[in-house]
Amino acid sequence: MRQKLILERTNEIRCELNKVWDITKQYWYPLFECTREDLISFDSNYIMKSKK
Repeated sequence: MRQKLILERTNEIRCELNKVWDITKQYWYPLFECTREDLISFDSNYIMKSKK
């Protein structure tokens, strides 16, 4: 079942996502820095191992 969220609830959800995921700009990690240390945009170690 699809529901349309009211604007107030949408803003609440967006604010919560921004807090949890450290979204401070229009674009999010990895395009901008973030303070979270548990995120990997891509695993370069894996890529380098695959090349060998």
